[in-house]
Amino acid sequence: MTEVGRESNVERVQIENILRAAPNVRAHPPDWKTRPEGVDYLYRIDQVIARTPDLGAVQRELTTRKIRNSAEDGEFLTGLTRVHITVPAKEGEGGEGRLRRGLRRLTGRPKKVWSLAEQIQSVRGNLGTAAVSLDHVFYVCKVHSCAAIEPELTDGSTDPVPATQTFASQGEVVVRILDTGLVHTTTAALTWMSRVTGDPDTLVHKLPNQPGQFEITQDGGHGTFTAGCVGVAAPDAAVYVVNAAKLLRPEQETGEPEPETDELGAVCDIDLALLMRDEIENSGVQVMVVNFAGTTQDNVPPPSLAQLSAVIKDRDLVILAPVGNDGDARVTWPSKFDWVKSVGGLTDGAPLERASDQTRYQPGGPLTRAHWSNYGKVDVWAPGDLLMNGYATGSYQPTWNAPPTPPARKFNGMAVWSGTSFATPLVAGMIAARVSATPGLSVRDAWGQLLKLAEGQLVPYAGPSLLPSQALD
Repeated sequence: MTEVGRESNVERVQIENILRAAPNVRAHPPDWKTRPEGVDYLYRIDQVIARTPDLGAVQRELTTRKIRNSAEDGEFLTGLTRVHITVPAKEGEGGEGRLRRGLRRLTGRPKKVWSLAEQIQSVRGNLGTAAVSLDHVFYVCKVHSCAAIEPELTDGSTDPVPATQTFASQGEVVVRILDTGLVHTTTAALTWMSRVTGDPDTLVHKLPNQPGQFEITQDGGHGTFTAGCVGVAAPDAAVYVVNAAKLLRPEQETGEPEPETDELGAVCDIDLALLMRDEIENSGVQVMVVNFAGTTQDNVPPPSLAQLSAVIKDRDLVILAPVGNDGDARVTWPSKFDWVKSVGGLTDGAPLERASDQTRYQPGGPLTRAHWSNYGKVDVWAPGDLLMNGYATGSYQPTWNAPPTPPARKFNGMAVWSGTSFATPLVAGMIAARVSATPGLSVRDAWGQLLKLAEGQLVPYAGPSLLPSQALD
């Protein structure tokens, strides 16, 4: 199987994991498995987002379509109301409900599947695009966000690539990473991650009667690797990894959340926006990495996340997000917002056999856009191909399913990995390092200085670029 084929299949497996673990999530279109381009977007079928002034009209439109709904929670963000809905009973594989009455079934043709996405599209046609939105789902994945490849084994090296930077720190900078959580046994063993703490990674499972050994599921260890990338650029930063993936939980008929599932590397628009608002207002964060990405219906800005522009106004805060790993010009959210600094991935062309070479990604070396990196709206580019950093100790089963089934990989706390969501924390670490080494420098000014530096070193087929060793240049 080609690398492109592997990447496409890995994305399919990730989406299937999400759909299996969260029965309140659907992929659009319903026949996504048979399309070369795969999924357009994911969304929840148990709630939608209404603009508060349009709430009454939205509810009438939903009722007309026999969709039971309620908005008893009131506004969850200024001007936005969560509308809980109940779709018709399921009918047909991949569908959300029964056929609409009066729809004629023609022999030899596939049945028309009821789709909430199509219903909301129709409502928007009547009331306007801004009146109502699906609650889209963003995910840590192998194509739309990260990683570009599955984790690879190291050659036994215990040093990170890019190499850890050293400088005289003059103060602590708070970095918050919204990701899959942290494998704490890894951080305890790696010096450049000594200041990293966080929520447990629920995608990495302890194995019974095997101390220190874990089963690593797809996307497990992602938050740990990300934190390590901040650590190599800013070893003295106060880094906390928030497990945002645990927020997306279906509800039982009783209304109570189901027990946490281990297969979700995803979060919805509403939950992510509320989490980001809480982090911004209460954690003292100065640099934030949001390692989730996704697309939306008609590529319209997700309304909950859009509200955060008012929350960050006048704050000394920089928010960064990966642009995605589709290898094309598509733009993902939240990286498309102008208040989010979007990061693309560079490669130095080194093969896997040279992944541990400490001379990689130094000034003057070869650089170009990694073939898997998106290149739509990109503010800055940074190394993202075949990086080496902290991971987990245990067994990981590759998911690309090419015959024959690949053997499980046994990791020992380090991995080689690629993706724009690993380039992103390198830039976050550079901002933190510059602020830490320069008393009185604001986070926004540090970003501005680094961006100016990047604009003076354009990489072919990419653009303004940075290397971790240039944080103080």
